[in-house]
Amino acid sequence: MFCEVCSDKYDVLLEREHFYLLEDRFPNKSGHLLMISKRHITSSLDLNKTEWQLLRAAIQEGYALLKTRDNLVIGFNTGISVGSDAGQQLHICICMSFRGEPMIS
Repeated sequence: MFCEVCSDKYDVLLEREHFYLLEDRFPNKSGHLLMISKRHITSSLDLNKTEWQLLRAAIQEGYALLKTRDNLVIGFNTGISVGSDAGQQLHICICMSFRGEPMIS
């Protein structure tokens, strides 16, 4: 699924050395971004130390981008999908959170 990034089927918002930040094509709510590893792995356990550090920086860039979209954002829900049953490739979901809104399950 995420190998299709190269075929322009996704809106790539940011591209970094090890990760893409994409608009989610099938969001469960507005303001849902996906951080995708360029390396084809299914688990965050397979990230090396450098990739973990760069992932954290890339996620922070995603937060900053989402903050520019809506000034009512009070926080973010961030989830890491691990394993091939959770998706075909390691991906991190970043969602905006608003006051009084229920948590995403």
